[in-house]
Amino acid sequence: MKNSWYKKGVVFGIIVLFIGIAIAPSNAVGLPENTNVEPKQYLFQTIIDISNNPDVKELLENNNDFFTSHFDASLFRKILYRNPLLMFSILYKKPKMTHEYLNFAHNKGNKIVNIIGEDEVLELVESVEITNPELFDSLANIINNDEELSNRISVLAEMNEELKIGKPLVDNPIICVMLFLCFVSLYMPAMYFRSLHFQYEHIPIISIFFLSLMYAFGYSGLFFLALLVEFDCLPAYI
Repeated sequence: MKNSWYKKGVVFGIIVLFIGIAIAPSNAVGLPENTNVEPKQYLFQTIIDISNNPDVKELLENNNDFFTSHFDASLFRKILYRNPLLMFSILYKKPKMTHEYLNFAHNKGNKIVNIIGEDEVLELVESVEITNPELFDSLANIINNDEELSNRISVLAEMNEELKIGKPLVDNPIICVMLFLCFVSLYMPAMYFRSLHFQYEHIPIISIFFLSLMYAFGYSGLFFLALLVEFDCLPAYI
């Protein structure tokens, strides 16, 4: 009985903290004057600019079906057991397309890797199933037809070829590693809220609420997943 009430308290605590959540990306900040910049911030600025592109916004406006996966709940429990504050901090942080949030996601992704291991992270990402490949094709076309965004992707591709990173995910290209880390920290809460959506489907108002949270995290994770595909970080999709 105690555990039952505890779970209900967590659920409604999440509801209170997430009421009024907004998934629209924030305004982009200024671009670097040259490409001799720190790769992570250059990547994040590119993602922010992509998310703020009017054509991208229009494309995603009526598309909520991005990707799915067979989420292994044991991984979530492992993280929760080892570092409960880590998982709760991710769940309670509203996803935004800002440098502050993307740095937050990157750092949390790094901690997730340290808990569940590199192999588990790679398997988790590779288990993702793209449910709407046409959406990714359309997103790629928008980027390719935008000269500034296309140039940025070319610069990032060069960084990805030239730079390697140490642990975690040793010997992987640096852009791929950063995308892995950020995507995992958004993917896990998206799948967690998806499971809650089905768990509470007999209570429509709660079920719909968790569905909106799933879309909020999934919307942000979409950009990382698209670039994982773009940079051949997920060869299974190529």
